[in-house]
Amino acid sequence: MRTGDERAPLHAAGITPRIVGTIADNATLLGLVAASQSVTVVPARVLDDTQHDVTIASENLGITRTIHAVTRKTTTATVSRLLDLLEQPPESPTVAHSS
Repeated sequence: MRTGDERAPLHAAGITPRIVGTIADNATLLGLVAASQSVTVVPARVLDDTQHDVTIASENLGITRTIHAVTRKTTTATVSRLLDLLEQPPESPTVAHSS
């Protein structure tokens, strides 16, 4: 689901992508990159799932994502602890470089 101009960070860097299609499945997307048929910008979580036969370059593009924790109106102590953890500032992500 598109929520805005996802290309804005690329345009800000002076890059004008030629988009010929979109793919929602991350494994397929990374497979196309590995087959030299595509390039992509993905969130770090996409790269955490499995090994990939691609080169990964980590760059802070200044992109943020908002996530929401949705609970019942009444919660348990465990859910309350989880919500407290989610309110803490995130640690800096570490992305391994591979080829």
